[in-house]
Amino acid sequence: METRTKLRITRATIALDVISGKPTIVTIPMESILTVLPGFADGDKRVNVLWEGRTVQMFAIDLAMRGVEIRTRVAAASSSTKLLSGGCCQT
Repeated sequence: METRTKLRITRATIALDVISGKPTIVTIPMESILTVLPGFADGDKRVNVLWEGRTVQMFAIDLAMRGVEIRTRVAAASSSTKLLSGGCCQT
């Protein structure tokens, strides 16, 4: 999973809040938006994510099974603009 990928969680799942010093289990509600942060927290099993301004750790398998990537329209829009403005395939 790439850094800065945004995901919407389709089912409630757990995460670890480790910033406070002592790991605390928190529940991430369904429909929450997460952003994958750089690096892995525990080999390749846990991933650091940003949730509501907090950094938490989630199991990578939970993200893979319960997360749906949110794709931005910026990349698609810039490609369409190039095509419409003649930015592609001119001779």
